[in-house]
Amino acid sequence: MRGIIPGPRIRPCGHHLGTTGDLNDSRRWWRHEHLPGTDLFADGPDALRRLVREQVRHGVEIVKVFASSGRGYHGRTLRNFDRDELAAVVAAAHGRGIKVRAHVCTREMIRECIALGVDILDHGDEMDEALLEEMAERELAWVPSLTYLWAHLELGWDDEEHSMEATFRRILELLPRAHQLGVRILVGDDYSGVFRGLLADDPLDHQVGAYGREIAFYAHHTGLGVADVLCWATRNPGTLLVDPPERVGVLEAGALADLIVVAGDPEGEPELFAHPERHLAAVLKGGEWLVDRLRPARQPPGVRWP
Repeated sequence: MRGIIPGPRIRPCGHHLGTTGDLNDSRRWWRHEHLPGTDLFADGPDALRRLVREQVRHGVEIVKVFASSGRGYHGRTLRNFDRDELAAVVAAAHGRGIKVRAHVCTREMIRECIALGVDILDHGDEMDEALLEEMAERELAWVPSLTYLWAHLELGWDDEEHSMEATFRRILELLPRAHQLGVRILVGDDYSGVFRGLLADDPLDHQVGAYGREIAFYAHHTGLGVADVLCWATRNPGTLLVDPPERVGVLEAGALADLIVVAGDPEGEPELFAHPERHLAAVLKGGEWLVDRLRPARQPPGVRWP
């Protein structure tokens, strides 16, 4: 972010914000657990507004809330935030120039997040076309995160009462329509630790190339073209990372030259994105070469190609 270490553009996120007894808070009432590394809990608009401002003070540029249960976690409540609490989080964040994203799965809470202006909706298990139209009109982003559900189904894990397979199929059917409407669909999922302690090889761990698998995954399962899905991984997130967003995701004078060069045919072989060690030839950020495998003598990071 400050240019100390050469790397990608990021919009740093902070802790998960939640409320007492919600999806992430301990059900062990006799032993209250503190999770300062991942979750912070508060109740009421004023307390949550203060948490947001503390996050901003620490350098956070996007806060995440767990607005509802879902994704296989159905407990005593489907709602984790009251409307005035969620409204306070969004207002406090936007007032300080940062964005809000929400773990949200239930239709009621999806609608509420859209109405209150949450910038990114994660999962959206009960999404429908009417909600997608509202998201497109408000230029909000959606992370369907289907590889999480796919991994469970591939392993034969499902919940009869809250069928992951039904959710998986429904969202697959909605994605082409969401793309057509102009919803800012993003790739990305519940990576790292999802299956920790259950499997020797976590299918959604932070392995090199794991994120790149989603290009072929979505192109195959939705029937959309690879070029369309590539926009979900490049142009759409770029609009959330850079202000003004018009400077990214386009090839024209005055735009930021954030580019990658791949060896191969991405449209014919989208699987190549899962093997950057073989297919990633170059990476430029703002016109500066961070990876250069195109020339015999590789230039060090940050050196411009004359």
